[in-house]
Amino acid sequence: MPIGRHSSGEVYDIAVDSRGNSVTLGSFNGTIEFVNSEGNLETFIGDSPENLYVAKYSSQGDLVWAKVVNSAAIIFPESLEIDASDSVYISGGLNSAGSATIAGVDIAANKSFIAKLNSSGGWNWARSYDQVGVKLTVPKGGNGIYVASQERQSQDILKLSRLSRSSGDEVWSLAVDSVTGTAGASQFISANKIIAEPRGDGSSDLYIDF
Repeated sequence: MPIGRHSSGEVYDIAVDSRGNSVTLGSFNGTIEFVNSEGNLETFIGDSPENLYVAKYSSQGDLVWAKVVNSAAIIFPESLEIDASDSVYISGGLNSAGSATIAGVDIAANKSFIAKLNSSGGWNWARSYDQVGVKLTVPKGGNGIYVASQERQSQDILKLSRLSRSSGDEVWSLAVDSVTGTAGASQFISANKIIAEPRGDGSSDLYIDF
């Protein structure tokens, strides 16, 4: 399956929806080109050394849609999730070189973001996030978006939160303090992955890989 021709870049995450379509989240430097189902070339030009793209492909490998987020800042993709209605959720962050506009929302320099696209590739919403290392999980049989991230100013604190799928608003959050290493010093807590296992009552159990 082609995932876009680019001068340089990489795929950060991939997920499959209920219809067997695949969605990729990645970065590129320079230009990236996609061939759509009509055989036409779609070309996007990046503004920084690392720009973000999201692309959806059919089960036959044909491009369904592609979206690009440009900025003078370097954009770091983090997570990609798909819910039971095939909506797409992404997270990432910007460095200090500039801001970005996602779903009509200005994401300032040195901020992270979480955004939602519908199954047709239209932006639903975006939220600026103060934390870094933002990892997502969206249980298909449960409710909400569950987020694990680090406090920007004190990265030995892990923040867990639940967001509304319809708006991205925060429903609840809690902080986990640093752990103590074998030498007695505090160690940074960062989440490599977060998984939500739905319960029968609509809530979810959370599992975090540190």
